Amino acid sequence: MKVLSDKIVYFLSIGIIILYSSSISAQNTYQFQYINPLPNSSYVSVNSNIIIRKGNNINKAGINDNLIEAVGTKSGVHTGKIILANDSRTLIFTPYTPFKTDEEVTIILKDGLITADGLDAGELIFKFHTCINANTPVQENSPVKYKTASNTPKPSSLSTPDSLLPPDLPPLIIDKSNNPSPGYFFLSSTPYLEIVDNEGTPVFYQNVNGEIYDFDLQPDGELTYFLYPVSCYGLDGSGNLIRTFTTVNGFTVDVHDLRVLPNEDYYIFGKRNVYMDLSKIVSGGNDSADVIDGALQEFDSQGNLLFQWDALDHYKITDVNFNEVDLTQPQIDFSHFNSVEIDSDGNLLISARNMDEVTKVDRDSGNIIWRLGGKNNQFSFINDSLGFSQQHDIRRFSNGDISLFDNGVFHPVQISSAVEYKLDEVNKTATLIYRIYHDNIFTVTEGSVQEMTNGNRVIGWGQNWDPEVTEVTLPNDSIAFDLSYQKSPVDVYRAFKYQWKTNLFTTNTDSIDFGKVTVGSSLLKQFTVYNPHTTAVTINEFYCSNPSFSTNIPIPVTILPNDSLVVPVTFKPAQDSSFTVSFNVRNIGLNNGALQMIARQVILSGTTKNISSINNIVQPKQYQLYQNYPNPFNPTTVISFALPFSSNIKIEVYNILGERIKELLNEQKNAGYYEINFNTTGLASGVYLYTIEAKSTDGKSEYRNTKKMVLLK
Repeated sequence: MKVLSDKIVYFLSIGIIILYSSSISAQNTYQFQYINPLPNSSYVSVNSNIIIRKGNNINKAGINDNLIEAVGTKSGVHTGKIILANDSRTLIFTPYTPFKTDEEVTIILKDGLITADGLDAGELIFKFHTCINANTPVQENSPVKYKTASNTPKPSSLSTPDSLLPPDLPPLIIDKSNNPSPGYFFLSSTPYLEIVDNEGTPVFYQNVNGEIYDFDLQPDGELTYFLYPVSCYGLDGSGNLIRTFTTVNGFTVDVHDLRVLPNEDYYIFGKRNVYMDLSKIVSGGNDSADVIDGALQEFDSQGNLLFQWDALDHYKITDVNFNEVDLTQPQIDFSHFNSVEIDSDGNLLISARNMDEVTKVDRDSGNIIWRLGGKNNQFSFINDSLGFSQQHDIRRFSNGDISLFDNGVFHPVQISSAVEYKLDEVNKTATLIYRIYHDNIFTVTEGSVQEMTNGNRVIGWGQNWDPEVTEVTLPNDSIAFDLSYQKSPVDVYRAFKYQWKTNLFTTNTDSIDFGKVTVGSSLLKQFTVYNPHTTAVTINEFYCSNPSFSTNIPIPVTILPNDSLVVPVTFKPAQDSSFTVSFNVRNIGLNNGALQMIARQVILSGTTKNISSINNIVQPKQYQLYQNYPNPFNPTTVISFALPFSSNIKIEVYNILGERIKELLNEQKNAGYYEINFNTTGLASGVYLYTIEAKSTDGKSEYRNTKKMVLLK
């Protein structure tokens, strides 16, 4: 009976396909910008949805669930749910039931789809073949450790030990610090997410009770990370879980990269097991090889899949480097995608480690634009005889160069490096600009390179823990910063550095200059901590690494909702010196059961010497326009800014229509930190913009910035 039933399904399916294809030219995919699964692809998941993008905006009124039909030679006719994605261009069809394994599926887009400008989008018919297996989830194993613990822990460099840090938080050591760029390092200090300053002092940690990968700050402000067994999470600026990132179509979440866009869309890698007969492709190949396939998926903020780029659709299995991947093994890690970069032209750069290749992909069509490295390399390398081997972390820098972390696994001498190339994408040349080594470090896997706004490079050394992170000053390749773990190896997949502040509570200033105070004397100044939320916040600790600065506020102290706390700080130098240190205001407690510390820092400076001799110490290192406080506000708010040089400065306020409301400042000021008050008496509630224009008096530096503020009356 089953054989008869299968035959009925088959002939019924053929009849439906013939009925529709008689009026539609088969595989007329050229009329559409993007289609997934790729027409004629051979290894599609049985749980796959269907994505069709014409390129024009679609009239939503013409969409109904009968517009698309799927017909499988085994599974028969599939109906499903059709939605129009947030981009108004992408049609997504999700079948109510999965396809069968090892069957041909025909997708039919019927007549009736209309573009927003009233044009007929046209009909479509295309086919694909499903996998011979049901794409069971890839089994994740805890990563292999290549380092062993040190028998001789390094000594702490803090004059006042940070005694309230949890004992299982891996301790850090700053091996070198020579004017590093401002900001905070994001570290996967398993089992803790950790954000630390240039002194190694944490401003955030959270125990997530698992193996962490790729702790990062996204453009939309989310703190994101992967956790074994593989899940991916997003936190807000107070450490609260706000969403989970997922993959679909039979792919499980892969730990290697997540890119969240400002509109909250995101790109993420997934992987799956696909059984393939490789005996006909390579000598000695397994007739049922378990191939680990990878795909890049793009989702909108509502979780709808907009785009999928599957390695098996676009690469040949033989594109792998045979020195790195043995195609005769029963299980094969195929492309091993490990990073994606949204390129400056909106297209995608994808790093495929096991092919020694970076591929540029058209974001709209999915077509390959070019291939750099590996067997299918299209570029000539200039000033570089090595190329790259088993690379990580492809990135595009602001100067147009690309960077990557070259693990160098199959170089003649195994040394890892941060590499930067200038690409000529027309003439296909890749000119080596920098190859940065550090003490012949070799890390088998992981690693990263990040560009700082001052031109420095932050290098994460992956599974090398001593050092774990280096900041390099270019073009002289000098070491500005080295950070290590004190006594044990910690697996930091990638290391990042950003300007970051929590929104759990705020301060009215980022810095206080005490000026000159002689030894034995003291000076009292104060700052204010604000709680802008509707729930109370508890301050459990005030911490400063130098005992010359202190406060007498007893702890814990609770700040009520929408209330504030004045913090007096005494500067009493114990010896002749100049001081610049961070004063940390900390909230420590449980966040949804996880131990968490979150802090704001105020930079304190002072000296026992003449002020003229320390100007270069206390002045800002870069221009900065800070967010006004309070915000929202009524009727007054404070706007703060920093000048690294004597500058001509203008600060103006505009309404949301771009009309100038008021000029707050227009004069020359010396280097330093400044605050100005803005009184909005007479203005209506709404969103306003405040701008800064600064030009150094020597004419060598300029700065412009704009921020929003909200007046609520």
